[in-house]
Amino acid sequence: MGFRRVWRATIFELRSLRLYWFPITTMTIIVPFSYLLIVLLSTGFNAENLSIVLPGFVSVSVFLTLVLPMAQRISNMFEDDVVELIASLPLGMGELIWAYIGAYTLLSAPAIIGSTTIIALSIGKVDGVYLAVGLSMLWCLAIETGILLGLSIRNKLKLDPLLSLLLLATIMLTPAFYSTNSLENPFRAAILANPLTHIVLLIRASIGIYEGVDPTTSLTYLGVAQATLATVLLPKIRNISLNIVEKR
Repeated sequence: MGFRRVWRATIFELRSLRLYWFPITTMTIIVPFSYLLIVLLSTGFNAENLSIVLPGFVSVSVFLTLVLPMAQRISNMFEDDVVELIASLPLGMGELIWAYIGAYTLLSAPAIIGSTTIIALSIGKVDGVYLAVGLSMLWCLAIETGILLGLSIRNKLKLDPLLSLLLLATIMLTPAFYSTNSLENPFRAAILANPLTHIVLLIRASIGIYEGVDPTTSLTYLGVAQATLATVLLPKIRNISLNIVEKR
């Protein structure tokens, strides 16, 4: 893989999005930070409440900011005219996907940097290792989920409703704005089956909030989940690469 080719493709992707600057700005900056303001006002800036809701907000907002556009962009690759364009590019499928990852990671940067800055300023004492690991796991989970959805569902009319359901399920099944200690089985077990829950728990652990799940357990669970996603993804990417090569 050529780093220069990937970087040029990333810049090209960002430039191609200039026509959509308003919806992108709305999705990546205005909506997340407007919702964050509502969350902060609803907690009354109470330190105890902030320690619960801020890690949850970071996890959900960054996850959705990465997954939704990534899934739509990957799915769009399979339209007839786009496939022909991709086949004419001097890029492999892996390089093209890395370019998309780079572009949408940069677009999610405001949500990541802004949210973590607010955590540091509001809470004060932060374990940088847990926070960095939690954010890294969050990035990997979001990227893998977005690519898998885009590769699996190539029809926009089917993908958009599914992404809406994912948005709803993510908010409902992730303990972003409440503690898992308040839950009872079987609902607690269902919530803990969600990998995003363990990212929330890791980020909360970075500010000294522990909710009955050891961080090592969360890391192990996330590692298995992401390895499983990667195992499913790699054959799909290889098959698509072969199809593109055949068109060339």
